[in-house]
Amino acid sequence: RFARQSQRRFSRSFSAMSGQRKTTPPDANPTGKVITEGRASIVFPPGNKVFYNPAQVVNRDTSVCAINAFAALQIEESRAKYQKRLNRNHRRAQMDTSDDAKSTPHADAAADAPVSDFYPGLHILEALAASGLRSLRYIQEIEHIRQITINDLDPVAVQNIQRNIDHNQLPEGLSAKLAPTNADAVQLMYEHRQSALDRNNKAPTARQPFDIVDLDPYGSPAIYLDACVQSVAPGGLLCVTATDGAILCGRGPDLAFSRYQAMPIRSPKYCHEMGLRMVLGTLERTANRYGRYIEPLLSLSIDFTSESLFVCMNQP
Repeated sequence: RFARQSQRRFSRSFSAMSGQRKTTPPDANPTGKVITEGRASIVFPPGNKVFYNPAQVVNRDTSVCAINAFAALQIEESRAKYQKRLNRNHRRAQMDTSDDAKSTPHADAAADAPVSDFYPGLHILEALAASGLRSLRYIQEIEHIRQITINDLDPVAVQNIQRNIDHNQLPEGLSAKLAPTNADAVQLMYEHRQSALDRNNKAPTARQPFDIVDLDPYGSPAIYLDACVQSVAPGGLLCVTATDGAILCGRGPDLAFSRYQAMPIRSPKYCHEMGLRMVLGTLERTANRYGRYIEPLLSLSIDFTSESLFVCMNQP
């Protein structure tokens, strides 16, 4: 059911994106090369070596559409739970009143309520941000975001991220939701993991898991997957990109086995599909170690890039 609804949401989101326009004017006199993508723009000062890959535009477009669809589904589920809670509270109140004073609950009370009453918004982690372009697009093209943690290990990259945030001249309400951090991605995700003990006791942890983890490394995501599947909340969305397409398609089978515990097939017809299945299989095995499993929603192989979007769930 979730996958079918998600596919419908994806198609609507892609259609809506065709009419998007830039709404936040950038700095009129930037120093360096300005790159505009979607509703966001970034500045590369002269001599800046922060990584930017123009071939990943489709990847970022897909992630924007997917997260919009995911948020819409979460809002629908939260609204239904909110309506049930209103009905339950109404029934309890009716037990304490006389028959003359009893009334019927408003069937559409949740539908009339603002989303903020029952949905706190998304907390997104961009673990390997580089220029921060992806997060700048997210904050301007996706609604109902509570916070975006924009992380990179390179201090120069973090400075550039803050410069790009200022360059986009975001409204105060949006810029306050962006939190650049300078940390090791694996360590940061482990700090937000929810242990099995926390899940069983339903106890809040010091740092709550993320609703969405976006992982787009330079090369293989293998070294990040263990922390990734632990740092996302139950039912949260993982967006994982692998850019080691040559390895996944059979060049260097020993290296592929060490990363993904699978041997690729060098076949022009099937190597890309096999590469996607290798990444998904590694993610599933990693999640199973912690009593979790994944539900793939969308998997794409474009040029040298493989992107997988899936929900990470706790096993019953």
